[in-house]
Amino acid sequence: MIAVHARTRIHWMLGRPVSQVKMPALLNTHFAANGDEQVLVPMEVVPGQLDAAVALYAAASNVHGLLCTLPHKAALSRHLHACSDRSALLGMVNVVRKEGGRLVGDILDGDGVVGALGARGVPVADTEVAIVGCGGLGSAAAYALLVAGARCLHLVDTAGRRAEALAAALGQRFGRGRTLHARQAPADVGIVINASPVGMNGGDISPMPLPPEPCWLAVVDAAGSACAPLQVFARRHGITLVDGDEIARAQMPLLLDFWTFDKPEDASS
Repeated sequence: MIAVHARTRIHWMLGRPVSQVKMPALLNTHFAANGDEQVLVPMEVVPGQLDAAVALYAAASNVHGLLCTLPHKAALSRHLHACSDRSALLGMVNVVRKEGGRLVGDILDGDGVVGALGARGVPVADTEVAIVGCGGLGSAAAYALLVAGARCLHLVDTAGRRAEALAAALGQRFGRGRTLHARQAPADVGIVINASPVGMNGGDISPMPLPPEPCWLAVVDAAGSACAPLQVFARRHGITLVDGDEIARAQMPLLLDFWTFDKPEDASS
């Protein structure tokens, strides 16, 4: 159990909803186990109040790191003074730190996906991947998979223009033949990734067609529940299943490293 003191280093996680997010429990357990006087506080913020939340974050000198989830990843990027090249290309951030009076951001979700696959021994290099959902997680995963050497990505989104725009942006960066806008996920890929909200509450809907004889190496289902059809299908066919907990765990050391950057105010204290 974490005891919060006046000297506790505080981080916020913004989203709506936040009840499903994994990182607060993982990080706070880590902080408590290591006697680290830090805490991550989830904060439910409606989109119309994001400006006020960011202003308060910037003003509160004892609030150090910021993490965000849906629906703020794109909007938050517009509040920053600087961000990584990948965040600039994607127009998304999920993590922010303070460097003096500046807010600096990056997006680590994709590295979490690639790291979780690697931890399970699933090869990414020279593999075809289908991604359903081209928002923050899906776009970050697409970028990270291409960096890791994925042969080709098939990008699917109910808002077709979003998938098309992402395919074009990544095509300019990595080569047009490696990113394809698809109407639905093809069955003959090596890895399928559900980066959409479909399956979050269980139900009987799959975000993609389920082939009778799958050749998939792995299924990544970031937000789906254990009873979601895609997860049930993966377990039934012995396919490696990577869930949101594993992605969060793989992302956690990257997040801590980002937040412990040697900031000017730390150096003078």
